[in-house]
Amino acid sequence: MVGYRDSMAVVERLAASDRSSPGWRMLLYVSYSSIGGVLVAQGKPDEALKSYRDSMAIVERLADSDRSSIQHALSSTYLVIGGVLVAQGKLDEALESYRDSLATAERLAASDRGNPRWRILVSVCHSSIGDVLVRQGKPVRRFRQTHLPHAGRRGGLLPGRRSTQQRAVAVRSG
Repeated sequence: MVGYRDSMAVVERLAASDRSSPGWRMLLYVSYSSIGGVLVAQGKPDEALKSYRDSMAIVERLADSDRSSIQHALSSTYLVIGGVLVAQGKLDEALESYRDSLATAERLAASDRGNPRWRILVSVCHSSIGDVLVRQGKPVRRFRQTHLPHAGRRGGLLPGRRSTQQRAVAVRSG
């Protein structure tokens, strides 16, 4: 943890000295995110959430850029924050974070329809939303089966069984 904090201190000074450089800001975002990951591993979810939210504040300031890497960072950070909130039992807040992630991921996917990475991110967002809705005991209001290349083949799903992805993809509660 000390190494991450030392690194963050250096990057903070660099970012402060050159406010026009999004590169320093992205490195600062990575530092906060890394520290958040360590704090989660140490069983300190409140501190981790603060670190992730600090990283979110940085990437949100950069989000006006239409660079896909920044938009991906924004969506991914919403997902990570949602995961910490789920672990804390704050399901309504987690759902909001996952929906924010989905909105960003859908914009990415719409901007570059040929990029499978963005479609996968959209799928992960839907799955995360579905998991929260199931935990809340809310019915899944919509279901859209995704293309699963192994379904129906030998070794694929058993008849009448759905994969986790099929159960959770494309769920939204109004």
